[in-house]
Amino acid sequence: MTAFTFRLDPSERFPYDRDHVLEVPQTSGIYIIFDLVGPVYVGRSGVDIRRRLHNHLTGRGNKNIKLARRIGATQSLTFTYCCLPCSEQADVERLLIAALGVANFANLRREGLYDEDFT
Repeated sequence: MTAFTFRLDPSERFPYDRDHVLEVPQTSGIYIIFDLVGPVYVGRSGVDIRRRLHNHLTGRGNKNIKLARRIGATQSLTFTYCCLPCSEQADVERLLIAALGVANFANLRREGLYDEDFT
């Protein structure tokens, strides 16, 4: 297993709108979507995080993000991202889902490391 380093700064967030999503590089990576109270979704894309974020924004992604869009709550959403090789994403995503507690909100995936791994 190769050691890797990634930088994901949850304090460096961008408004979750079309203009800011278009500034995201078209590469593999992970991302976190926040609402006013904190993180609500952790995701990854092995090919193009810009496209994945755009899919969520336009209602073709996570059903809870789609619902937020439908009720007009997307103005309160922000996001951050990190470019990361596809081979490392699953472990980082699982750790972030567990550490941030987003399995209780929009993340529905139940695999690997979750809250019970931190107790």
